[in-house]
Amino acid sequence: MSFKFYAAQPTPDKSTRDCLDPWFFAYVSANRTVKPCCPHGPIGVLSDDVSLADILNGPEIQELRRSLLTGELDADCANCPTRPLTDPGSLREKLLARMATAMAESGERVPPPNGPGG
Repeated sequence: MSFKFYAAQPTPDKSTRDCLDPWFFAYVSANRTVKPCCPHGPIGVLSDDVSLADILNGPEIQELRRSLLTGELDADCANCPTRPLTDPGSLREKLLARMATAMAESGERVPPPNGPGG
């Protein structure tokens, strides 16, 4: 049975998923395949030459994060059965709040935003 039959499709006003998994979660299978969540395809494979840090900071996960923040979803995210739809602005706000909380909990200082006055 395919998940895509149960997933609401993105719309112009809700073009992304309410998903922070690519920033705070990684699924590592027994065969060393790394996924950003359960339904998504692999973003890398651990090996003697490729660390988890390499994968979690690599181009595949960076593109996935960018696509969620801009609403330009890949097929896996567009058909996601586990996360509701939202708009990119709301996802960015949620991400910034969650990152600030994580940094505060770890004792790190939250850097000022980039741009004018930042």
